Amino acid sequence: MQTALLEPRPDKRSVSLREAPRGVVRPSVQAATSVELRVVTYNIWCGRRWAKCLSALRKIDADVICLQEVVPDDAPRARGLPTASRIAADLGLRSRFEALWRRLAVPVGNMTLVRGRIGEPRVLHVGTSEPYGLVTRVEVGGVEFILVNVHLAPLVGPPAISFLPSEVLRLREALHLDRTLRTIRGPVVVAGDFNSFRGAPAYAASTRRLRDVRRMRPGRHLATRPTYGLPFVIDHVLVSAEIGALDYAVHAGDGSDHRLVSTRLRIPRP
Repeated sequence: MQTALLEPRPDKRSVSLREAPRGVVRPSVQAATSVELRVVTYNIWCGRRWAKCLSALRKIDADVICLQEVVPDDAPRARGLPTASRIAADLGLRSRFEALWRRLAVPVGNMTLVRGRIGEPRVLHVGTSEPYGLVTRVEVGGVEFILVNVHLAPLVGPPAISFLPSEVLRLREALHLDRTLRTIRGPVVVAGDFNSFRGAPAYAASTRRLRDVRRMRPGRHLATRPTYGLPFVIDHVLVSAEIGALDYAVHAGDGSDHRLVSTRLRIPRP
């Protein structure tokens, strides 16, 4: 069930893509000073329950979708799981996909989908470690920005014994992400599965120059991964200073071991 979203006050200086038919941007967007768009991040758990994941994504009808743990088309042990090409066809958006690491002997990666233009992805990795994300330049509704889809190093085993050793790896990746963002000018959106929460070192490094949308829209929000009976918040949407957040929600459901996170952002035109 979708949680209630906060409705912003009308603003004549901006225009929402939801006002236009699917795939069509009204001319008024060109004269606006900002564009509103819906952004989603969702770890789909290799698509084990893809029908439920797909239903949730279609209900939200986002303009930008960042998926994690997507199985590539050539995966040798997919066992009937939905692969990248099927997911792209089901959602009907332009997409980029790269395999990054392995989960239970199955290769998985990140997929970025947009209702607009999307450039070739750059794979992010530190030294010889496994890649942890994709960075692409996208254009949605006439506004360009940098979109980073991340999946930082996962926990292996119960959190009590696996968090600290794996957090060292995530901190290394988060510091690399921070160095990468120093070279980027203009609006930036970073979304994905960080496997790190507020107060932890990797989260702190990730938010050095970015703002957490969850904190920008305070309220009673669900945890993003209620695993082992603990209310983890490890899936985040981070934005650069010039981007505004109009709402934020974590959606309950049983399509994955993570919950879908959505937000409506206001991105200024150059």
